[in-house]
Amino acid sequence: MKNFQIAGNLGTAPELQKKGDTSWTQLWVACNGKEVDWFNVVVFGKTAENCCEHLDKGDGVAIAGRLRSEKYEGKHQVKMVADTVQFFSKRKAEKDEE
Repeated sequence: MKNFQIAGNLGTAPELQKKGDTSWTQLWVACNGKEVDWFNVVVFGKTAENCCEHLDKGDGVAIAGRLRSEKYEGKHQVKMVADTVQFFSKRKAEKDEE
């Protein structure tokens, strides 16, 4: 199994998507090193709902999950699917209290 772990800051505020009973969001995570690397991570279900409720652009997160291989429009792509998301910053909660 191909697993991943990343920690960084959100580049955009997550937006909840729904299709039928399935809910999901995409998290754009910037990880700093010598250069900034960007990762697009898909989050499903209650975890996605919690991300959209509590996270905002710039918030820190640590994500663990698995890599999923798919074909899209005849091309092979690898998706990062989150199993767990830890929140480090609470900027959205602070903004909501103001």
